[in-house]
Amino acid sequence: MFNTDSRFSDRYIELARKIAMKYKVKLTSAQKRMFCKHCYSFLMPGKNCIVRLTGKTITYSCKKCKKFTRIGYKSK
Repeated sequence: MFNTDSRFSDRYIELARKIAMKYKVKLTSAQKRMFCKHCYSFLMPGKNCIVRLTGKTITYSCKKCKKFTRIGYKSK
């Protein structure tokens, strides 16, 4: 859906969050990484998101709101 119109993707993220909050269901970590925590827009790497691997963190930078999210990981 993102390729045709990003508004659909943003709306689906909004609906998923509302359903999760209404029924007190936690989103998985993979689902949480799919949207920006600040503007709640769908993150598509290369389109509206920059992904950087630095040391022990993954940094997702949203191009819409210019904010970033850091997620830790263990390198092997």
